[in-house]
Amino acid sequence: MAIAGMARSLPARMRGLPLRQAQPEHPEAPAAWRRGLNFTTPVSVDKCLRGDACPSRTASGIAITIMASGLRNQPQKRLQLLRLIPITAEAFVTKRFLIALTMLFTTFLASPFVGRAQTFKMEKFDIKGEGGTDYVAVEAATGRVFVSRASHMMVVEGATGKVLGDIPDTPGVHGAGIATKAGHGFTTNGGDQTVTMFDLKTLAVVRQIKVGPGLDGIMYDEPDDKIILTNHSRPIGTLTALDPKTGDIVATVELEDTAPEGAAADGNGHIFVNNEGKNTIQVIDVKTWKATASWPLAPCAGPTGIAYDKASNRIFSGCSNTSVVVDAGTGKIVAAIKNGTRVDALGWDPSKKLIFIPNGGEGNVTVVHQDSPDKLP
Repeated sequence: MAIAGMARSLPARMRGLPLRQAQPEHPEAPAAWRRGLNFTTPVSVDKCLRGDACPSRTASGIAITIMASGLRNQPQKRLQLLRLIPITAEAFVTKRFLIALTMLFTTFLASPFVGRAQTFKMEKFDIKGEGGTDYVAVEAATGRVFVSRASHMMVVEGATGKVLGDIPDTPGVHGAGIATKAGHGFTTNGGDQTVTMFDLKTLAVVRQIKVGPGLDGIMYDEPDDKIILTNHSRPIGTLTALDPKTGDIVATVELEDTAPEGAAADGNGHIFVNNEGKNTIQVIDVKTWKATASWPLAPCAGPTGIAYDKASNRIFSGCSNTSVVVDAGTGKIVAAIKNGTRVDALGWDPSKKLIFIPNGGEGNVTVVHQDSPDKLP
């Protein structure tokens, strides 16, 4: 995810309300400490943050409220974890969209100085528009945010919330992949089994690419210069690779599950794919476009979002209740992170070593700081 790039484009001073300090302990803290974790409970805030005094519903569109809590340093622990308070928005807005924007803003607001308590703030944008939402994508080079809206893709200035443009005719759109070097963006349109290829400067549609059923996840594999699609196709799920310059399909890989979710590349010829149904990660060789390994992820159940950290050679796999850290060289689970339910994405900020795990069931985000590659001795 290009969250770090988006964070750099945001203003240094942002409006917002300071939140109260989180409670110092949680009922699960002793067990968590034995696993090398320290975390706080969701912040208790005033009526406004519960939606009583300042509801975010608007008559004309979406009002997004971004909230976060403080983080205290625990140098003797390998990972510091905190949870963000719930997010409020119009009833028709999906939690996935809200959580994605929460991750984007908290990446910016989290200070690199973890040796002291941090102050987080709240920012609210009303982007209006029609249609439900799914994933958002950020273009690091410009700070623009691409917001899927069921039948079209809105383009928003991340720093201000100003709507910059709209890409029409994307039925059942799930998300966007941004290939800045090639000057093209791509959307996965589940409604008509196509991918829309558009010009990043003008937002004009370049071509509609017929791919097939089950279009869902999308990411740009920068090291291999490919747009990667993960498809809930039948009778088996697939991964599709596109040339970002032409939009041509260059490879299709059959997977072991009908529900592949997020994908991440390591820059060494491998793509890692989360399989939500079988609770595995499959390894794809980009030279042969074959699956070469399958790694079980227990105690993870229903892996969705994924990220890769090159510095530590670790994969972060977002799962409901318990997410995991995987050694990308061996497939071994080296850490487990307690989080919420209905996880459907994951963000990683390598500059601050922060993992963002959105909990759709609770409407908050679990944030973990990586102090070392593994959290267990």
